[in-house]
Amino acid sequence: MSDDGWSSMGGYMEAKIQKLEKQFQEKSSRNEQLSSIFNKVAIHVNGYTNPTADELKTLMAKHGGKYHAYYNRKINYTTHVIASNLPRAKAKDLKPNQKIVRPEWIVESITAGTLLPIQPYLLVANSSVSRQKILTSKKEGELLDAFFSSNPSTSKCIEDTTPQVKPEAGENTPQCSTVVANHVNQQANSRTSKIAATTDSGFLDEFYANSRLHFISTWKNDLADFFKVTVTKQSTSYWKRRIIEIDERAKSKVIMHIDMDCFFVSVGLLSRPHLKGRPVAVTHHSSYSEIASCSYEARAAGLRNGMFYGRAKELCPDLIAIPYDFEAYKDISQKLYTVLASYTQSLEAVSCDEALLDVTQLVEDTSLTPQVIAQNIRGKILDATGCNASAGIGPNIALARMATRLGKPNGQHEVTLQQAEEFIRDLPVKDLPGVGRATASRLRELGASTCGELQKIHPDLLKKEFGNKTGQKLHELSKGIDEREVCQSKERKSVSADVNYGIRLKTEDEMKTFLNNLSNEVSSRLKKTGLSGKKITLKVMVRHSDAPVETAKFKGHGVCNSISRSKNLNEYTDDCDIIGREGITLMKSLQLNVTDLRGIGIQLSTLTSTSSLSKSRLSIQQFIKKGKSCRKSSDMQIITPEKKIDSEKKNVRLMILPSSVLLIPSHSNDSINTSFLDALPEELRKEIEKDYKAQKNALQQ
Repeated sequence: MSDDGWSSMGGYMEAKIQKLEKQFQEKSSRNEQLSSIFNKVAIHVNGYTNPTADELKTLMAKHGGKYHAYYNRKINYTTHVIASNLPRAKAKDLKPNQKIVRPEWIVESITAGTLLPIQPYLLVANSSVSRQKILTSKKEGELLDAFFSSNPSTSKCIEDTTPQVKPEAGENTPQCSTVVANHVNQQANSRTSKIAATTDSGFLDEFYANSRLHFISTWKNDLADFFKVTVTKQSTSYWKRRIIEIDERAKSKVIMHIDMDCFFVSVGLLSRPHLKGRPVAVTHHSSYSEIASCSYEARAAGLRNGMFYGRAKELCPDLIAIPYDFEAYKDISQKLYTVLASYTQSLEAVSCDEALLDVTQLVEDTSLTPQVIAQNIRGKILDATGCNASAGIGPNIALARMATRLGKPNGQHEVTLQQAEEFIRDLPVKDLPGVGRATASRLRELGASTCGELQKIHPDLLKKEFGNKTGQKLHELSKGIDEREVCQSKERKSVSADVNYGIRLKTEDEMKTFLNNLSNEVSSRLKKTGLSGKKITLKVMVRHSDAPVETAKFKGHGVCNSISRSKNLNEYTDDCDIIGREGITLMKSLQLNVTDLRGIGIQLSTLTSTSSLSKSRLSIQQFIKKGKSCRKSSDMQIITPEKKIDSEKKNVRLMILPSSVLLIPSHSNDSINTSFLDALPEELRKEIEKDYKAQKNALQQ
């Protein structure tokens, strides 16, 4: 009797699997097939996913794939396991080298109209399958990094051998099905619904981890440390080995402005090469999220950075949104500055994707033209990062930055000193560095829309309208004059932490909790930079009386009034308890309704180095202790010359002890004004007052 597959439990399961596969094939043949994207792809869904297993089954049927309801590690017919989260107990039951992919791979492949590479969608979290080289050990962690590397020769991990199937000629690219559209919307909703409460301990970590502005504002400190190490290892010897004889030598300063093209988008496309040439924007993918960066294809449709995503989709229905990838931005930024530091150490970091270089000496040493140097730098940047950069060259910073506009995209432009006046004359005033919308609007009211028109306005009128410093600066910039130097590092003026999203407080206790959490963040940043501050400023955004309680953007700040309050502290500090206590005091002084708070920030300014402050305190304490020991000496001498003090208008005697100086009244009944001691640190002030009291008692005996 032949085995019909039902002779044992194993035979039963095999028959059941065959029956389910036959049903799936029959269903696929009855339904209209939209594409063959998943030809030779067979999936098994493990656990809860979004889209659900049934929805993924439908998608596979419509796009040429296969769906396996059961997984069998002995039979090699499931090509991809689809999972959103895979516990260790389930992962160990998988066959060797099994590809585990998130469901987004299927959805986004359908959206793209082609089978996407699986690398960006591989599920790593919670998986401990050593065969996939995704364990958390150091060695396997390095292999994982190599797997995601753009250099395939270094990868020893799983390779995606799934064939890349593109729509056939003449076939329309499949449109997103209802399931796919719902999945995109659910992703946006799930992000907002998972936002932590304002007072939760993880709220700030979550906020800063997803904040583009936080990344832009804090990257410079990390890059500064990176740059200090880099410049010590690099030299300009590269160019000195490539001297080319050129007759004309540079006779003026040569400043170069390097600016990456559509930086966030360009970095995002490194892992999404199939999207090149299409309108792409980096955003959080909700209607009221701002576009951080958009491709030139998107800009051709009228899109601009800072535009709301909902409005952008109206202008460009084919727009594709991709998420932020801050770690990738940081990596590419470091590669950019590594290249730049190999040419000159006269380098100023403007942003994570933008820098100024003074190449005057480099031009002089090599006899190369600035254009040749710029071309070489841009080529090296492309090789190192995979992203394009544009360059502007000029005799000063302002002209170099404005020249970059004419070099974009992926090009370069030079303005010489002789060309400067003619070059700048017809440029709009809004192109001048530091001129924003408000300043440009006021200049138009004065009759200046172009730099040529601005040149005709008398400097005194500009100073009257904008203040002496700004007025003079506008006059000089309109003529192409800019005396600023390329500065490797600038002195930091303040350290702060601000939150303007998700602020929803109900009680005063919640306000105190949040301020203490924010103070801890400020304290951590101070300690990281080795600084202490003596002035604290509380900045708040308060809902406008006419603004709705809930904003159109989920948990956004909406229309607000901005208020700030400052206080000088008794001593320099980086202590979170002191910062929190003073912050709460300032908040109470504003007498606001905590339910109307929509943004809160704490800033420490008047900064000094914590290490130098500690040395200073130690030195003064040693100074006092030495004075005490001297007073115990039997040969102590007291010199008391007469001296007048205007503040008290009393005669006092200056008692000079060995290694110690203190003011003592000329009469025992007189008292000295000790208010000047308030400026000293509390610990030091108490020691001086104690010491003073002891000396006064000694004189009265």
